[in-house]
Amino acid sequence: MNIINGFIENVTVVPTTADTHMVTFILGREPCKAFNNLANMVEALQGQEVQAEGFWRPCRDDRELDVRSIRCSNAASGFVTIVE
Repeated sequence: MNIINGFIENVTVVPTTADTHMVTFILGREPCKAFNNLANMVEALQGQEVQAEGFWRPCRDDRELDVRSIRCSNAASGFVTIVE
């Protein structure tokens, strides 16, 4: 798995044909996507500093991080896992 840090920006809800909630967003400078509970959390944390863990997947002529967990920045103890 890969880990990246940054601020969540440019959150966009992507319509799907199934009952799956999906968002795309930018974390730092990297394009990312998240589904279901992670997608809800990304929307709630827009503008916040987080650490995301996931897998790089091909996307058009580039790549994007398929997010599997999110950790929120906590001044007292670094990053704390909030959704997996």
